[in-house]
Amino acid sequence: MLPVATGLTTFFPRSEEIVRASREFERGRRTRAELDQLTVRGEGIVTALEERLGLSWVTGGHLGVHDLFRPLVDSTEGMMTGPLTRWYETNTFYRRPVAEAPPRLNVRKLAYHLPSASGKASVILPGPWTFARLTEDRRTGAPHDLEAQLVSVLEGAIVALRNAGFAQFILHEPELVVRPPAGPAAEQLLREYSGLRAALGKSSGLVWTYFGNAGPVLPLLARLPVDGVGVDLSETRPSDLRSWTASQELGLGCLDARTSLPENPEDIAKIARELLSRLSPRGLVLGPGVPLDLLPETAAIRKLEVLGKARMLLGGHPA
Repeated sequence: MLPVATGLTTFFPRSEEIVRASREFERGRRTRAELDQLTVRGEGIVTALEERLGLSWVTGGHLGVHDLFRPLVDSTEGMMTGPLTRWYETNTFYRRPVAEAPPRLNVRKLAYHLPSASGKASVILPGPWTFARLTEDRRTGAPHDLEAQLVSVLEGAIVALRNAGFAQFILHEPELVVRPPAGPAAEQLLREYSGLRAALGKSSGLVWTYFGNAGPVLPLLARLPVDGVGVDLSETRPSDLRSWTASQELGLGCLDARTSLPENPEDIAKIARELLSRLSPRGLVLGPGVPLDLLPETAAIRKLEVLGKARMLLGGHPA
């Protein structure tokens, strides 16, 4: 039977308690130790939720991560956080990464909490195309090699996190479908992903796209040397996937964080069956499309509960 994985493929919203504590920390009313203690406790609660729902991996929700880029920026010499920038067409914001000098990763500063479930821990990182496109280059007199340097940072981070026990890496690549590469840039990206594949070793690598229709980019996505590729079903219609020919796992971003209403698991199972009748993926991955942290915590939990029900309807065995 076809393996069906279900998991948190995006960030999870922080609780009101952690949000409040973060604001108090910024105003000098909380210590770093107090905030870290609350964050670690919150990640333990999310990990327990992931295990209770029978998800295929655990993440702890990445509650200590301010945005997709911050952990790498904060642990990379030559980089700093830049201006507050709107995250695509959402009401959330991120600090734009800024390169002031050649970026060099300091592994000792790399701050990701390891969820408690050994061998099932997954971590979210920016994909190289998105990382490079959304980083501001302020280096003076430097050659046009920023993208290569950022890929080196990613490779070092993957190796360090893999050695720390993370078994799966989810690379977020909204820019791949919003502003996709073409020609030499696309070939360069494929070479960069070959380097990331080597860094992954036996760990699993999943590219997750959102905020755009993946249909026009399917030929490039199929060539990526990764274990699977995910698409946002709110932007990519099932009919847009008719040219999918890859043997990778097919990720279906079937939870829409733009609305708090939970999805119908029967609708998800129906879409998955229709795709499976025409395509031949190695397996299915069901998860959120856009990041779930666009929602309040209670709404995000209700949506996650849908995944297990959809998997049972599909009759596939857990991946």
